[in-house]
Amino acid sequence: MGMIHPVEIAGMVIETVSEAASEGSSYLQTRRYLKKANEEVFGPRGIHVRICGFDEMLEVVGVSGMWARG
Repeated sequence: MGMIHPVEIAGMVIETVSEAASEGSSYLQTRRYLKKANEEVFGPRGIHVRICGFDEMLEVVGVSGMWARG
């Protein structure tokens, strides 16, 4: 096995940090967008929009997970 060069390690660290920052930025932008859309578009109509996973969505709409998966 060869040694890993310090430059390769630095590159891997920078790539990992960059990906994490990108995901964090996207998450925050999405939350801000939905907050504003809920306040200005959906809220006045009595609607609230949110992003959730499949199981959480089933719970929110009141459908049993076992029934939905059949």
